[in-house]
Amino acid sequence: MKARTDGKVNMTPLIDVVFQMIIFFVVTAAMEKDSVHRDIELAHAPHGIPQTERDIRAVTIDVDTTGWPRIGTAVYDLDRLRGVLGEARARGGVDFPVIIRADARTEHIHVSRIMEQAKLAGLYRVEFVAVHSRPRG
Repeated sequence: MKARTDGKVNMTPLIDVVFQMIIFFVVTAAMEKDSVHRDIELAHAPHGIPQTERDIRAVTIDVDTTGWPRIGTAVYDLDRLRGVLGEARARGGVDFPVIIRADARTEHIHVSRIMEQAKLAGLYRVEFVAVHSRPRG
């Protein structure tokens, strides 16, 4: 004998998945916001071209006035940074983006050393973050 179904779909699992996705995106958005070093005062570049899109694969390296590179909250020496960038190249290819956020008061030699580590890791797509216009006040 054939069992009859009434054609109804149980929506409870779907609602659970939707709520889990919402929680995931809220938490990861908060983590992204906290991943940049807030003490960095970016350089002023009024003639720069404003960036509207950002590659989600990008690794952002913060460089404070002491010259130590940070990814998120972790501080790296140059050898370890080159290892991380080499792993990024292995996963994402040579066009894996590296974004450098250096404090305006950081000596260029520190930024240059980070650029050199990206080159040694085989990465060529290095971008810099600056402020297009300063808020008045």
